[in-house]
Amino acid sequence: MIEFASLFLTLVTGIHPVEVVVSGPVASVEIVLDGQTVGVIEDDPWRINCDFGPDPLPHELIAIARDTSEQTVATARQLINLPRSKSEVRLVLLDSQTDAPSAVRLIIGSPLFVQPVRIAVELDGAQIKFKNPEFISIPDFDPMSAHIITAEVEFTDGSSAHSAISFSRGNSGLSETELTAVPIVIEEGVEPTLDSTQGLFSADDHNVTVHAIERSGGRVVMVRDQEASEHLSRMGQFQDGRVSLTRRKEIWRDSFVGDGRGLEEYLFRTVVPIPIQSKSNVKSLEKSFWVSPFYRIEGAGLGWCASHVFPRPDELTGGHKDQQVADAVAIAGLQAAGSGRPRVVVLVIGDKSPDASLFGIEPTQRFLRALNVPLVVWVTDPSAAERWGNGTLIKTPKQFSRASSEVIDLLKHQRVVWLEGMFLPGDVTLNPDQSGIRIAAQ
Repeated sequence: MIEFASLFLTLVTGIHPVEVVVSGPVASVEIVLDGQTVGVIEDDPWRINCDFGPDPLPHELIAIARDTSEQTVATARQLINLPRSKSEVRLVLLDSQTDAPSAVRLIIGSPLFVQPVRIAVELDGAQIKFKNPEFISIPDFDPMSAHIITAEVEFTDGSSAHSAISFSRGNSGLSETELTAVPIVIEEGVEPTLDSTQGLFSADDHNVTVHAIERSGGRVVMVRDQEASEHLSRMGQFQDGRVSLTRRKEIWRDSFVGDGRGLEEYLFRTVVPIPIQSKSNVKSLEKSFWVSPFYRIEGAGLGWCASHVFPRPDELTGGHKDQQVADAVAIAGLQAAGSGRPRVVVLVIGDKSPDASLFGIEPTQRFLRALNVPLVVWVTDPSAAERWGNGTLIKTPKQFSRASSEVIDLLKHQRVVWLEGMFLPGDVTLNPDQSGIRIAAQ
């Protein structure tokens, strides 16, 4: 048996010790990072230094335990700089020995005092209604075809976790497989099908089977610097002046997510780049920022969410000069990628806002591309766009409304392709001859 004693739950760069725990007839442990051997450990302590590089990028860390005859006896795998949660969910098919399972069980594991606040389950993109997550009846389906069940759970600490399984007839009645979600962007008039996408994706120089294509829902994660927040707050006040107090209360009530509705919704959350605790090392970076709950975009619109969802003043301990904008964008990328849904990060910046980030702008942009998360930049002044290389001006209400519509349109042109197997985002490539489809952010 071998397990990692060193768990990297958020962004990691530089050199860090990697330690494993072993039992049984283990004579050596090989540590492999992204396919390259870091070193071989042959005695206790089972520890070695590992260099994760200067910039945040997704990594695969593998520990291979071998006996005295150099035969592999156990392996452990850990994904680095990818969405992870202290809470976990897993789907298990019931009646798995039959041709047509009738139910699925959702297993939810979370730390003490962290409870699920929203659970959504879908079969082939259609929401499944249920009362007990331990026994979720599966609606009627064609037993001769492959199907996918997805689940997403939001927790009281603001984290989320998702699980997906594909099943089809065969191998004693049922064959299950783990899946990787890859977001793609389609051109107008193009609608990929399960048949048309077979053979288009590859990983490790091998074609990868497409099990499902989903088009429902989307996640917008926004980062606003202090100057932009003040500008958007004024936009919100302008909007409030045009509707009644009763209507404003209705919008707040209807927008807050917590009733367990489906994955097909467009949801909004924000990461505030002002630290809520003193700056710590990179491994605790994700805990340094205030992350809002999810809010429903339908009805009020993205513009309303962007100009109304703010933390209370007592929830922030830092000030304007303490902003870590690029770091918050990296965390927003993890938040967006963690849902297995169409996604986008929106950065809103002013002209003169400082940035005390640990990571630079270009490494952060590369990190989001590596996660397959599109980045959209809004600016309150034309000169602000130079820092991030591009930007859409939102100085007026009309520009703000247009920019919001463009973000939703971007989500509507995304699909999520579920591929057979577990891969890093950068491992999956698309046939270069394919037109009308591209992997998101590529």
